[in-house]
Amino acid sequence: MAADYYNTALYDNYYIGDTSGLLATENINAVVDPIAGGNTYKGDPISMDGKWLSIDDSFGNSGAVTALALRGLIPLSSTLNGTSLPLHLHKYGRSWGSRAPSILFDFSADSVSRSYSAGDVVAGEIQFILPPQHVDNYWGSDGELIARLSGYGDANWQPVRDELVENIQMAVSVHQGTLQDNYPLVIQAATGKRVLTDFTVTRGGIGHVPLLLKGADAGLELKVQRYSSGAWVNLEAVDTEADTYYQAVLNADGSMDYSFSIPRPAGQHDLDSAWRLRVIYANLPTVDSPLVQWLDLGTANSVVGRGSLWFGDTQFVKHPDSEWTVTNGSLSNTSATNTRVAEGTLARIISVDSGAANGDLLTLSFDYTLNDPSEALYVHLWGLIGTAASSQKIMNLAATNGNAWYEDSVDMAMTNLADGVVTNGAASTAAVALSSTSGAQSFSKTFDLSGYGLGKNNLSDYDYLVLGFARKIDGASAPDVQVSNVLLSLNSKGEEIQPYEKWVSDLGMGDAAVNDDPDGDGMSNLLEYAFGMNPALASANYTSYGNEVTPGLPLPLVQTTTPNNVDFSAVFTRRKNWEIEGLSYTLEASADLTHWENVDEAPTVILSGNSEVEVVSVPCNRSVQTSEGSETAKFFRVSVTQN
Repeated sequence: MAADYYNTALYDNYYIGDTSGLLATENINAVVDPIAGGNTYKGDPISMDGKWLSIDDSFGNSGAVTALALRGLIPLSSTLNGTSLPLHLHKYGRSWGSRAPSILFDFSADSVSRSYSAGDVVAGEIQFILPPQHVDNYWGSDGELIARLSGYGDANWQPVRDELVENIQMAVSVHQGTLQDNYPLVIQAATGKRVLTDFTVTRGGIGHVPLLLKGADAGLELKVQRYSSGAWVNLEAVDTEADTYYQAVLNADGSMDYSFSIPRPAGQHDLDSAWRLRVIYANLPTVDSPLVQWLDLGTANSVVGRGSLWFGDTQFVKHPDSEWTVTNGSLSNTSATNTRVAEGTLARIISVDSGAANGDLLTLSFDYTLNDPSEALYVHLWGLIGTAASSQKIMNLAATNGNAWYEDSVDMAMTNLADGVVTNGAASTAAVALSSTSGAQSFSKTFDLSGYGLGKNNLSDYDYLVLGFARKIDGASAPDVQVSNVLLSLNSKGEEIQPYEKWVSDLGMGDAAVNDDPDGDGMSNLLEYAFGMNPALASANYTSYGNEVTPGLPLPLVQTTTPNNVDFSAVFTRRKNWEIEGLSYTLEASADLTHWENVDEAPTVILSGNSEVEVVSVPCNRSVQTSEGSETAKFFRVSVTQN
C-alpha cells in the first residue's frame, strides 16, 4: 500500500478486468464520445462479479500534487434482503462541481432505474486499495513487492488485478483454529490451547499477509513461527525479543483479537509454493525446582555506622546519623526526622558462593509494618561481579527519599536485579516499593534472572549481592517501619511443559488425534506421547537409560539380589508433565496373560535428565490370581489414559 494524500482526484483512464487480466480501458475525456460531463449515465452497465476496477489517478490534494497511488475497487459481495444481488458498474458523466467535467462510478443493480420496496435491505462489501503507481512510489522494504512493481512497468492496473487473484482468492488450509475469512486472513483461535492456530497458505499471498487472530485469551505474549525443514523456527526478520510485531484489541467478552503482518518466506516469490505458520504462546508454563532457603537474615544482630557500604563489610551498615537498628533480625526505624536520619539506607553486602547459589529464580521475602500509610519502604537489590579492596565504597547510605546511590566502583560491575540493567540506585528503580498501607504485612517477590544476559542470568554468576532498605517519610505524621524474617531463597526455572497439541504441532502434524497411528507401528499418538516416542517414525525400541534417557516401550528389569530371590520390576519412560497433562499410567501384572491385577505402588524415578521424559520403576514382586489359584506374577503391561 502506498501512502497518498488528497481529498479530490483527477484522472483520465480507468481499467476493468478479471482474473485473466485486462478486459477494457477507457479515457473518460476522449475527444470522441467522452464519458465525462453531461450529467447523465453513459454506456451499458458492466457486470462486476469477479472483476476489478482500477483508476489511474494523476493528481491529488486538489490537483496540487502528483498522485503516487492507484485507486482499486474490488466488489466482494452484494445482497438484497439476504439474497445474492449481482453487482453492476454504471458510469455517470458529471458537468457540475469544481473538477467538471468528470465521472462518477455507481455500483448497484443491473439497472439504475430499478425500484425497491420499503424495508428492503441492500448490503455489500467492496475492497478499496491504494497500491503504488510505480516502483519509484514505494518506499517500503518488501523485496517481493519491489520485484513485482518493477515487472509491471506501465501496466498500472496490474497491482489491482493481483489483489483479486493472489490475495482475495488466497488459498488457506487451517490445521488448528477455525478459518473465518481467507483475506484478510481471519482465524478463530483454538481455545485452551498453547498452539492458538496452525495454518498453511497453499497458494497466493503477496508480500505481507494480514492475519487477524480472534477470540484468544487476553494478555498473552505471542510468537509466530514458520515450519521449515521439518522444524518450527521463529519468524525471520522479526526480533521477537525486542519488537512488538502485533497489536491487540480487548473484546467485551474479555478475549482479545490479535493482528499480525506476516511476511512471505524470504526469497520465496512463487505464489504456488505453500508455506506454513503457527501462532503460539511465547512462553509455556514451566515446572520449577523446589524453593530452597539460601540466606536467612533473621538472626542479624548488629550494625556498623559509616557513610557508605564497603566491599569488605560482613554485617548491616548505616550512616552514623541514621536511626536504623538491627536486633535479632528485626530492622527498625522510628525516626520522623525527614533527613538521612530517617531515610538513609540500611544495607548488607553478601558474598555469593557459586557452588551453593546455582539458580535463576531469586525470591526475597520479609514481614513488615508501616505505621503511617504516607511513608514508603524501598528495597534495593543488586548483583556485583568482580573484586575490590575491602574499603572500596559500594553504596552511599546518606541518600534520602528512598534512593541508595551506587558508588560506581571501577572494579565492580553492578546489575540491578529488579530488571537486569545497570542503574544509579534511584528510588524509581528499587526492587521493592511499599506504601499506602499500615499494620502488619508480608511481602514476597521472585526475580527471574534467566533473561538478564549471558554471564549474569544465574545467581552463581555474581560474586556479591547488595541488599538495602531505604525510606521516604515526607508527609507522614507518625512514621515507623519494622522489618523482620528477611529471607533470600533460590530455585531454578524448570523446563517448558510441552502439552500434547504443541508436541504434535512441533512435529508438523497439526491437530493429529490422540488415537491416530500415522507411522503404523501399532501405537497411538497418545502412547507415543506418553512414552516420549516419535509418532512419525515407526519404532519398537524399548526404554534404555544410563547417562541419558532413550524413550521407548516399557521393559522388564530382573535383578537377582540373593541366590534364591529375584526382583522383577517394570521400567518405563514417563512425561515429566504427566500430572499437568492429565496423563494416567496404570501398571498391571499377570501370571497367565489372562487375569490382570493393578499394581498400586507409586513409581520411583530412576533417571531424570534434561529431556521431557524421565525413567521410572515399579516393583512387580507379587502374587496374582489365576484360574489355578495364586501364582507369582511373570508379566506386566502399562496402559495410558488422558483426562
